[in-house]
Amino acid sequence: MPERRSHPRVPRRRGKRGVAARSHGHATDPRCRRIFAALSEYLDGELPAPDCRELERHLKGCKPCLAFLATLKKTIQACQDLPVPKVPPPSSRVCAALRQAAFRR
Repeated sequence: MPERRSHPRVPRRRGKRGVAARSHGHATDPRCRRIFAALSEYLDGELPAPDCRELERHLKGCKPCLAFLATLKKTIQACQDLPVPKVPPPSSRVCAALRQAAFRR
């Protein structure tokens, strides 16, 4: 029988840890730090179902985590709303160089 985890799976990351938790005043609560770290996976639908259920239970009772989730959703939407510039097609000179490089291999 697989072992049950008591918290959402959190990928190990390098760099500053707990920045989001500190900014919302929950730096001392390890559950909030794990929730903050798992929110991107949760929003992307990549968090396993048991972890989603635990995260959702936590969110029901934690206003700072809910506020962070709302901020994260707004940030994602703002990024998706940014205009994507059209990239011009490559020039004939670039195409010729690419063909020449491909034939050399």
